Amino acid sequence: MKLFRISGIREFMSGLLTRDVFDSFTVSEAVVKTFVTYTIDGSFISDYYSDEERASEDFPDEPFVRYRLIRGFLFEIIKGRRTPLAMKLVFHAPASLVADLIEKSSSSLSPSDVISLNITVSYKNGEVTAVTGTNYSVFSPDRSLDQEWDRYFEGFLARNSIDF
Repeated sequence: MKLFRISGIREFMSGLLTRDVFDSFTVSEAVVKTFVTYTIDGSFISDYYSDEERASEDFPDEPFVRYRLIRGFLFEIIKGRRTPLAMKLVFHAPASLVADLIEKSSSSLSPSDVISLNITVSYKNGEVTAVTGTNYSVFSPDRSLDQEWDRYFEGFLARNSIDF
């Protein structure tokens, strides 16, 4: 687990709300506090789609919705002259990235041992933080995947010109 204090807030928020920077991640929760609190549960409800759509190769095999599907809603809530009082988003790495990072880290874990590799983004009092985290279904003293996930996210921020 690593805490990133984002200094390039404008670039970060632009990437988060108006560009596809985070679109490959899934999101389990989004909370925006303005004059009311908006809460989005990112649990993917496949029954919303037809049988044909669910049979498609493009249909997600993830428990949570891709961020790209809710980004526009969040932008609509946030846009305007006033910034939100607070905001929190919980992102998850897609299964393919989890498998790649396990392989790269030479971890003893298997993809089925990993519940999630996540990033919790918070905005409050004019500050943005991002915290990486890992959830496993088994106990393991092996922290190589945790470290690889931290390095990946640090590189992700750098590749997207986000200062921290």
